[in-house]
Amino acid sequence: MKKNLIFLLLLSLITLNTQAQLLWEISGKELSKPSYIIGTHHYASVNVTDKIQGFKEAFNSADVFCNEISIDSLLSPSVQPTVLKYTLMPEDKKISGLFNEKEIKAINDYITPLFGDGITMFEKFNPATLGQLISQKIYGQLYTKEDKPIDVVLEADAIKFGKKLHPFENINFQLDLLYGKPIQEQAADLMEVIEKNPDDLRNILKKMTEKFIDQDIEYLAKLTIEEFGTDYGLFVVRRNIDWVNQLITLMPAHSIFIAVGAGHLGGDYGILNLLRQCGYTIEPVN
Repeated sequence: MKKNLIFLLLLSLITLNTQAQLLWEISGKELSKPSYIIGTHHYASVNVTDKIQGFKEAFNSADVFCNEISIDSLLSPSVQPTVLKYTLMPEDKKISGLFNEKEIKAINDYITPLFGDGITMFEKFNPATLGQLISQKIYGQLYTKEDKPIDVVLEADAIKFGKKLHPFENINFQLDLLYGKPIQEQAADLMEVIEKNPDDLRNILKKMTEKFIDQDIEYLAKLTIEEFGTDYGLFVVRRNIDWVNQLITLMPAHSIFIAVGAGHLGGDYGILNLLRQCGYTIEPVN
């Protein structure tokens, strides 16, 4: 399986056998009113919702907002020690100590045009964190600051309009998912990125976002299945099952608007199919 920056970015984009549609209605069974689920792309602008028919009506009708993790909580000073624990190198260790001279030169050649400095600028960060910073930097070169991320805006609007928040996961779980690999495996993953042309990453990121905006789920499926390989179960299936179990408990008493990565929607073990297997009616919102 390929392990690179695209692997991290595609946590939200795996999907199988579903039409070009991001917004779905959940009804039937014991539900007195429907709930809705939208597939997001964590780097995409909220402006994409302008192209989704029925989005405003669905969002406004819900009294509970569910997402993968509370973005607002990530800004709390109380979580900073936990974030640092996962994103920094062990005490008295430097990231450069994980690489030989040839590898350090390759890293410097790759990141200096991006950040204006080499690996010495990132000595305290672990390789997984540097990989995330690289992807964010490259993506930032493609899109302006005015492109507010859809996940951030939806949660802020939910708070603004008094909706109850129900994040599926906590920060410890997500940090362990993204940064919990042994440090040597992180270093190997980073080198696979460094050995590739950064223009390739730019082109893939641009194509990913364009296809997401077009709601072209099939294209995203072909790209992401290749990248995840055997880790599909860890990053997608296990979490989908847990989220559906939470929804089954919540939906009878609430109309819920669910915003999760588009990759969690489709496939045999996608949220849509899991809900169908539980007896709910799943229909595209038109």
